Amino acid sequence: MFFALGRLVLMLLVVSTVAYVSLWFYARAAQKERLERRWEEEGRPGNRDLFVQEGLDSERYALRRRLLLGVYAVPFTVLAIVVYFANYA
Repeated sequence: MFFALGRLVLMLLVVSTVAYVSLWFYARAAQKERLERRWEEEGRPGNRDLFVQEGLDSERYALRRRLLLGVYAVPFTVLAIVVYFANYA
């Protein structure tokens, strides 16, 4: 039983890592486009690249926290609950 559970956890970890990396790049690209559009709409003076980079840096930790919770914590918690109820409840 433990080998099957270990294999399942390993596969979930690999799939979650691929999903995390993919979502990270997608979210950063979408955020960069939003910041560029906001800079153009507001008619900001100054360097656009610097504005975008500062915006990306300020949201980096919030994005990482949301992705870690959504991609790793929630699925592994659900898996643990399902395994518990399937075997012991």
